[in-house]
Amino acid sequence: MPLSSRVKRFGELERLAGSREQEASRRLAATLDALREKEQQLDQLRTYLDEYQQQSRAAQGTDPTRWENYRLFLSRLSEAIQQQERELTDARARYAEEASSWRESHARTQALTKLVDKYRREDRQRMTELEQKELDELLGNPRKP
Repeated sequence: MPLSSRVKRFGELERLAGSREQEASRRLAATLDALREKEQQLDQLRTYLDEYQQQSRAAQGTDPTRWENYRLFLSRLSEAIQQQERELTDARARYAEEASSWRESHARTQALTKLVDKYRREDRQRMTELEQKELDELLGNPRKP
Protein backbone atom coordinates (compact mmCIF):
# COMPACT_ATOMS: atom_id res chain seq x y z
CA MET A 1 0.00 0.00 0.00
CA PRO A 2 1.57 3.29 -1.03
CA LEU A 3 2.02 5.92 1.64
CA SER A 4 0.40 9.28 1.16
CA SER A 5 2.67 12.27 0.76
CA ARG A 6 1.60 13.65 4.13
CA VAL A 7 2.57 10.39 5.86
CA LYS A 8 5.96 10.59 4.15
CA ARG A 9 6.45 14.26 5.06
CA PHE A 10 5.33 13.93 8.64
CA GLY A 11 7.12 10.59 8.98
CA GLU A 12 10.36 12.36 8.10
CA LEU A 13 9.58 15.08 10.65
CA GLU A 14 8.86 12.36 13.21
CA ARG A 15 12.21 10.70 12.47
CA LEU A 16 14.06 14.02 12.85
CA ALA A 17 12.22 14.77 16.09
CA GLY A 18 13.15 11.31 17.36
CA SER A 19 16.81 11.99 16.57
CA ARG A 20 16.64 15.30 18.42
CA GLU A 21 14.98 13.58 21.36
CA GLN A 22 17.75 10.96 21.48
CA GLU A 23 20.39 13.71 21.42
CA ALA A 24 18.55 15.55 24.20
CA SER A 25 18.43 12.29 26.14
CA ARG A 26 22.20 11.84 25.77
CA ARG A 27 22.82 15.42 26.94
CA LEU A 28 20.49 14.88 29.90
CA ALA A 29 22.33 11.70 30.90
CA ALA A 30 25.68 13.48 30.64
CA THR A 31 24.50 16.38 32.82
CA LEU A 32 23.10 13.91 35.35
CA ASP A 33 26.47 12.15 35.49
CA ALA A 34 28.20 15.51 35.98
CA LEU A 35 25.70 16.45 38.69
CA ARG A 36 26.28 13.21 40.56
CA GLU A 37 30.04 13.67 40.28
CA LYS A 38 29.77 17.19 41.73
CA GLU A 39 27.63 15.85 44.59
CA GLN A 40 30.19 13.11 45.31
CA GLN A 41 33.05 15.61 45.23
CA LEU A 42 31.22 17.88 47.66
CA ASP A 43 30.47 14.97 49.99
CA GLN A 44 34.13 13.99 49.86
CA LEU A 45 35.29 17.53 50.67
CA ARG A 46 32.87 17.74 53.59
CA THR A 47 34.14 14.40 54.89
CA TYR A 48 37.71 15.67 54.67
CA LEU A 49 36.74 18.84 56.51
CA ASP A 50 35.09 16.85 59.29
CA GLU A 51 38.15 14.62 59.61
CA TYR A 52 40.60 17.51 59.68
CA GLN A 53 38.47 19.46 62.16
CA GLN A 54 38.63 16.48 64.49
CA GLN A 55 42.40 16.30 64.00
CA SER A 56 42.73 20.04 64.59
CA ARG A 57 41.06 19.71 67.98
CA ALA A 58 43.75 17.23 68.93
CA ALA A 59 46.43 19.52 67.49
CA GLN A 60 45.35 22.58 69.49
CA GLY A 61 47.75 21.70 72.24
CA THR A 62 50.72 21.40 69.88
CA ASP A 63 53.13 24.03 68.72
CA PRO A 64 51.75 27.29 67.26
CA THR A 65 53.19 26.72 63.77
CA ARG A 66 51.46 23.38 63.41
CA TRP A 67 48.23 24.86 64.74
CA GLU A 68 48.44 27.76 62.24
CA ASN A 69 49.04 25.32 59.37
CA TYR A 70 45.94 23.34 60.38
CA ARG A 71 43.90 26.51 60.59
CA LEU A 72 45.05 27.66 57.11
CA PHE A 73 44.39 24.25 55.64
CA LEU A 74 40.89 24.16 57.12
CA SER A 75 40.24 27.62 55.73
CA ARG A 76 41.33 26.53 52.25
CA LEU A 77 39.24 23.39 52.52
CA SER A 78 36.22 25.49 53.51
CA GLU A 79 36.81 27.70 50.47
CA ALA A 80 37.02 24.61 48.27
CA ILE A 81 33.69 23.43 49.69
CA GLN A 82 32.09 26.79 48.92
CA GLN A 83 33.43 26.63 45.35
CA GLN A 84 32.15 23.07 44.99
CA GLU A 85 28.73 24.15 46.29
CA ARG A 86 28.62 26.86 43.58
CA GLU A 87 29.61 24.30 40.95
CA LEU A 88 26.92 21.95 42.23
CA THR A 89 24.33 24.72 41.98
CA ASP A 90 25.42 25.35 38.37
CA ALA A 91 25.29 21.63 37.60
CA ARG A 92 21.76 21.43 38.99
CA ALA A 93 20.70 24.37 36.81
CA ARG A 94 22.23 22.74 33.70
CA TYR A 95 20.46 19.49 34.55
CA ALA A 96 17.13 21.30 34.93
CA GLU A 97 17.65 23.00 31.54
CA GLU A 98 18.50 19.72 29.84
CA ALA A 99 15.53 17.99 31.48
CA SER A 100 13.25 20.71 30.20
CA SER A 101 14.77 20.45 26.73
CA TRP A 102 14.30 16.67 26.73
CA ARG A 103 10.66 16.97 27.88
CA GLU A 104 9.95 19.39 25.04
CA SER A 105 11.60 17.20 22.43
CA HIS A 106 9.87 14.12 23.81
CA ALA A 107 6.46 15.82 23.66
CA ARG A 108 7.16 16.97 20.09
CA THR A 109 8.13 13.44 19.05
CA GLN A 110 5.05 11.95 20.66
CA ALA A 111 2.77 14.48 18.98
CA LEU A 112 4.29 13.76 15.58
CA THR A 113 4.05 10.01 16.19
CA LYS A 114 0.37 10.33 17.00
CA LEU A 115 -0.20 12.46 13.91
CA VAL A 116 1.63 10.03 11.63
CA ASP A 117 -0.30 7.11 13.15
CA LYS A 118 -3.55 8.96 12.52
CA TYR A 119 -2.60 9.64 8.89
CA ARG A 120 -1.61 5.99 8.41
CA ARG A 121 -4.98 4.85 9.81
CA GLU A 122 -6.75 7.26 7.46
CA ASP A 123 -4.71 5.92 4.52
CA ARG A 124 -5.58 2.34 5.46
CA GLN A 125 -9.25 3.28 5.78
CA ARG A 126 -9.21 4.96 2.37
CA MET A 127 -7.50 1.93 0.84
CA THR A 128 -10.03 -0.41 2.44
CA GLU A 129 -12.90 1.68 1.13
CA LEU A 130 -11.34 1.82 -2.34
CA GLU A 131 -10.77 -1.93 -2.39
CA GLN A 132 -14.35 -2.54 -1.23
CA LYS A 133 -15.67 -0.22 -3.94
CA GLU A 134 -13.62 -2.02 -6.61
CA LEU A 135 -14.78 -5.40 -5.31
CA ASP A 136 -18.42 -4.26 -5.30
CA GLU A 137 -18.09 -3.04 -8.88
CA LEU A 138 -16.53 -6.32 -9.96
CA LEU A 139 -19.31 -8.29 -8.30
CA GLY A 140 -21.98 -6.00 -9.68
CA ASN A 141 -22.97 -4.63 -6.30
CA PRO A 142 -22.54 -0.89 -6.59
CA ARG A 143 -22.41 0.81 -3.23
CA LYS A 144 -24.63 3.70 -2.48
CA PRO A 145 -22.91 6.84 -1.23
